[in-house]
Amino acid sequence: MGQGGGQTTTSSYDKEYNARMATIAEEQQKMGQGFYDFWMDNNAGMEQAKIEANKELIPLQTELGKKQLAASQDVLPSQTSAQKSSYELQAAQNEAGLGLVGKQTELAGAQLDSRLGLLPKTTQAADKFLNQSLTGVNVADRMGQATASVAHQFKDAAASTARQMGRMGSNPSSARMADTMSNLNMQRAKATAFGKETARRNAEDENYKRLSQATSFGLGLTS
Repeated sequence: MGQGGGQTTTSSYDKEYNARMATIAEEQQKMGQGFYDFWMDNNAGMEQAKIEANKELIPLQTELGKKQLAASQDVLPSQTSAQKSSYELQAAQNEAGLGLVGKQTELAGAQLDSRLGLLPKTTQAADKFLNQSLTGVNVADRMGQATASVAHQFKDAAASTARQMGRMGSNPSSARMADTMSNLNMQRAKATAFGKETARRNAEDENYKRLSQATSFGLGLTS
């Protein structure tokens, strides 16, 4: 302990601690020496052999590199000629393509002219289709045709029935003849009504289909 400047200094020496640290240092030194000796005994010779082998390979590799370079220089003119031929071929293909463009343009023009020539006929056909779709069929005419068809079917039915019943001995003015004619007229009336109703429905369905086709054709219809 000393005095001066108002400070107190204390120093101590740990003999056991220093001895342990010295022992550790000595062990580390021994381990390091052991690794070095192992490397010298086992790896040093191998590394030296590699070095010697590489020294022998360097001249051979250098000579091989020279030969490869010389071979590349010999092949270079052929490669240049091949590239030139490739460029010439590409230029010829481009020129041929340009020639085809002109022909394709002419063909497209001819096709366009043909379509333009057909356009008036196509327009006329479209107009006719739309007019027929919008006009439709006459329902009354279809019903009249159905009535006429039934009348034609029953045209000779009354006379044929009277002759048949006469051959069977029936009196034309008898009640039996009257009933038969009444039934025949009833059948004709039913057939006429059914024919007219069927004709009306078919005509209306056809008109509806025509209007549907006109609408799908692109014509806007207004009521």
